[in-house]
Amino acid sequence: MAYEHFYKYYDLLMNDVNYEDWIQIVNQYFNTDDSLLEVGCGTGTILIQLLEKGFSIDGLDISEEMLTIAKEKISQKKVSSNLFLGDMRELESEKKANYDGVICFLDSINYLETKVDVENTFKGIYHILKPDGIFIFDIHSIHKLLTKMDGYSYNETFNSFTYLWNTFVEVFNDHSILYHELSFFIKKAKNVYVRLDEAHKQTVFNEAFYASILEKYGFKIINILYDFNNSIDKEKCDRILFVSKKCL
Repeated sequence: MAYEHFYKYYDLLMNDVNYEDWIQIVNQYFNTDDSLLEVGCGTGTILIQLLEKGFSIDGLDISEEMLTIAKEKISQKKVSSNLFLGDMRELESEKKANYDGVICFLDSINYLETKVDVENTFKGIYHILKPDGIFIFDIHSIHKLLTKMDGYSYNETFNSFTYLWNTFVEVFNDHSILYHELSFFIKKAKNVYVRLDEAHKQTVFNEAFYASILEKYGFKIINILYDFNNSIDKEKCDRILFVSKKCL
């Protein structure tokens, strides 16, 4: 999914996200001398924090606009990274065994709409990982979709724009679809606004499906975390995080 308008406001709208949760996961499973790739790096917020902690990490995203912002932020922070424009479903065409680890955070995997998309992505990530390489990703839980996202509506006003964010959910036998409808009202002059609309769709399969595809393409699941720990009822978590290792 390439953002049409959202990329301009993404960092501002995501300002309340506790990125430290994901940073701690990386610290737990990787060393700073590991070569990493963040798939779906977006505007580079997590990537830059990892660079500042001494990690060697590249980024890949399908949105050229998001990568442009990431490059600007990297330059401002005076750190260095290779950023690639590309589709996570097509990684199998890349050079084999480049990375010690691949991360894909903030439910980016849920932008894969079909089971074939998930299979192609996991197969490609296996391809670019070195032996014993680690692949970590997270997804929305079905519980979150049904209890927090179906019929959700939020709005906020900033100095230069107001936005509305509505979501709703469709449930099917083997997956659920989360629809996002965003409207931005951009202030051009006093009492004059331009409206920009954008729609996103995320697909959530059940936990067992993702686990089965990991195993099908040669990964061993090391850990599954629920809301970044295992101390809560997994049936009531909002986010499921998979940690897996490439097996020969």
